Amino acid sequence: MVDSVSGLATLATRMSVQQTALDANVAVLNKIQDQQEAEGEAVVKLIESTSAAKGGIDVYA
Repeated sequence: MVDSVSGLATLATRMSVQQTALDANVAVLNKIQDQQEAEGEAVVKLIESTSAAKGGIDVYA
């Protein structure tokens, strides 16, 4: 009986540690996605400001 309780406690601890690691990885992924989205928006603004200053993008050049 004691072995099964100890085994169950060990399993629960391992699962908790794995869940914590998974939560940390998801948080890092979300931060990276937010950063990439912000960088993408900045690139779009840069392209728009460049094309507006020159009267458009010359696709024949």
